[in-house]
Amino acid sequence: MKRNHWLFNVITVFIFLLNACGGGGGSSPNVQQFSLNEISVGPNELSVIVENWDGNPSYPNQPFTSVTVCIPNTSTCEIVDHVLIDTGSYGLRIFSSAISTAFPQVQVNGQPLAECTPFVSGFTWGSVNSVDVVLGKQVAPSVPIQIISPNYATIPTACSSSGSAIDQVSKLGANGILGVGAFAHDCGSLCTTTTNNSYYYICNGTSCVNSQASFSQQVINPIAKLPSHNNGLVFQLPLVDPLGAANLSGKMILGINTASNNQISTESIFKLNSFAEFFTVYKGASIRSYMDTGSNGIFFRDTINQCTGPVEFTGFYCPSKTLNLTATIRSYLGVSKTIDFSVMSPLSMSYPVQPALAGKSTSSFIWGLPFFYGRKIFIAIEGMGAPGAPYFAF
Repeated sequence: MKRNHWLFNVITVFIFLLNACGGGGGSSPNVQQFSLNEISVGPNELSVIVENWDGNPSYPNQPFTSVTVCIPNTSTCEIVDHVLIDTGSYGLRIFSSAISTAFPQVQVNGQPLAECTPFVSGFTWGSVNSVDVVLGKQVAPSVPIQIISPNYATIPTACSSSGSAIDQVSKLGANGILGVGAFAHDCGSLCTTTTNNSYYYICNGTSCVNSQASFSQQVINPIAKLPSHNNGLVFQLPLVDPLGAANLSGKMILGINTASNNQISTESIFKLNSFAEFFTVYKGASIRSYMDTGSNGIFFRDTINQCTGPVEFTGFYCPSKTLNLTATIRSYLGVSKTIDFSVMSPLSMSYPVQPALAGKSTSSFIWGLPFFYGRKIFIAIEGMGAPGAPYFAF
């Protein structure tokens, strides 16, 4: 089933994966634990940081991590830093400029596979390659990922006409995207049976044509490929001063109810539909909604004054004073919880961490990274053994 993700004004959380491959061969790479002074992580944890980075000087509220990728079944590995953690998409995507290793390309009927991935802010284009991904102290083997490159073959017209190309690190504000949403595959069953699916292509030299892609060939959420702690994640960031902060560190914990650090206890569980949607009731309207660390603000429809400049604030709300608002999150099974949140003008916030950043969305209510500050959010992946998945809980 086709599930589109939306990368609004993306903001990156700097997550260091704190692991690398080293020494010796074997069936999987050896893992060496690195340490980051200010962040301590356990064996099923990844460290996360929100900060100002040279690659994203204009983007607040971006959660970053570092990801280790290896040629399958070898110790030839690279660490890619400043990868955006995105709970609204599925699969790992890395800019070709951020890596130097030649990873093997996924083949369909003997021809190399490529992908055009749609986001609200544009599309990513590039080859589909197979890598081992190191998460915590585990290896997700032979994971199909997208290597984003504007120079790979000729971008099909159906792809290039779908929006603006996210083809440079500066356009994303990150070296890649780690999509860890509530589904495993980025396209699903649609792409296994339909050739003209708008996602996958096979390329012969510079020419590419539409192609089906089996589940094993599709770009996949790497958590779903882990040998354990593979049924979801817990995303945890501390509370932030209303005026913001210069940086913030937290954790992404792998698995749900698989270890002492990822147990659900009193949290409310919100069932998602097949498009990862739930509802938000705001000012009497019930609006389809998404939970998305890849969006750097809370996006919803209102008559609040929008910013008139500078250009990087286009689309954001610029109220003359702080607005204290209320909305109710509701699942398809009727579970609900009332949320209080604030909206401030970005002109009055100068920090990379901005808990009151919000902007306009005409058709959806997007709970972006500001919602995650001060909360412990569980996200269960469909089909990986978590009862009731897909869902989020907090």
